[in-house]
Amino acid sequence: MADKPEVDYMALREAFTTDDHKISEARIARHVIERVKLISRHGVPYNVDGEMDRAMIVQAIANLLIELGVEYGNAHKAEAIMKLVIQLSAEENIEINRTAIPVANGTIVVDPKDGSYMFTPIKQFSPYRLSCNFEANANDLTWFNRWLEVLYEDDHDCFQEIMGYLLLPVTFGQYAFFLIGEGGCGKSVWGCILRAIFGNSMTSAETHAIENDRFARATLENKLLNYDDDLDGAKMTKTNVFKMLVTAKQPIQGERKGVDRFEFTPFARLCGCGNSSLSSMFDLTDAFVRRLLLIKAKPPIEKSKIIPDIEERIYPEASAILNWSLQGLKRLIQNNYQFSISERSKALVQNVREESNSIIPFIADEIEFGAGFYVTSERLIMEYKTYCHKMDFIARDSKLIPGYFKDHAEQLKIRYVNKVPALRKRGFVGMKVKSDTTQKKPALDLNSIFTKEG
Repeated sequence: MADKPEVDYMALREAFTTDDHKISEARIARHVIERVKLISRHGVPYNVDGEMDRAMIVQAIANLLIELGVEYGNAHKAEAIMKLVIQLSAEENIEINRTAIPVANGTIVVDPKDGSYMFTPIKQFSPYRLSCNFEANANDLTWFNRWLEVLYEDDHDCFQEIMGYLLLPVTFGQYAFFLIGEGGCGKSVWGCILRAIFGNSMTSAETHAIENDRFARATLENKLLNYDDDLDGAKMTKTNVFKMLVTAKQPIQGERKGVDRFEFTPFARLCGCGNSSLSSMFDLTDAFVRRLLLIKAKPPIEKSKIIPDIEERIYPEASAILNWSLQGLKRLIQNNYQFSISERSKALVQNVREESNSIIPFIADEIEFGAGFYVTSERLIMEYKTYCHKMDFIARDSKLIPGYFKDHAEQLKIRYVNKVPALRKRGFVGMKVKSDTTQKKPALDLNSIFTKEG
């Protein structure tokens, strides 16, 4: 064992003490900042390798204090110095390179026009860094390909594009990505694969918590993705933050303990696994559902064929998976960020659309459109509730039903009026419920003679 180098305690004390022989917390703080080339943003320390472990920095400061001969109150003093480090190194903004992929051994630079890329061993500063190396010749995907069998073959291209998309801090794709399937099918290994590649450039807050909790949202700052390993099957009561995260056009609010509430523009993509997809309780627009890209996993295989430690076998293939993902990114860029979505995935999203909004199947099954038809709002609500009860669907609040038809009046070619024909009640012209057999399509277009005021 090599001998520990001797420490010149006299020189050490001289460097960090004032003229009156008191230890200078400011000098120690500046030393830490310069030594590791540290900057901070909203209370989080970063260096060239990405986010730093705050506890490790505090421990290093405490050890330094011991070497300086401080015998009492080291923990409190180390924390005080750490706060000073954060304050002195604070940056108003951290520039993000949208075409660079910081990897453990350098930087991959991607051409935004055709998806081609080149590697340099130079580490550009970034608030995040992947945990795997780039190795140009890495191509052994033996165990990764075994795991990939949990997905249907016509979803492989899309999944490859998702993996590539997650490498860059861009949100052009406008999707959140979820693997859906029965328990025990192996889908959750995806989280282990992501962790092997992305390391601490990803986080793992619950999707529902991100919507409702500013502390959870704060964990997304300067992260490439958030992975939810067990999607909560409960319907989301709010979807505003979810939609803002997927679109990532506006800043959102976050909060950390001991730090004032702040705003940041996220680029973390939302990913996860679950037995069923996210769905919304009250969002009747299509804005929530069309942001979902769902991939269905195959049914569970026989227990005798399960490889219990497959994730451990996949870890050494991280660099090869990175190369595989880069090919997916290249194809995605060349296709203008249009994913190769299978018909199965499209059908899954449509199912969520109908389950989230029972008005859609109600329209398909119970409504007939045509010039001269009419229905009162009262009749529409009654028929809708009867339909939901019959089909065992969740019925929306009565107040939301007329509003939905008003919002989609142009699309449905209908018109809201204060007085429908003869009945003198509020409702819609241009549509009727199919059970109303009293109405026939007239020769005269009644719709054309009604004004918006009725």
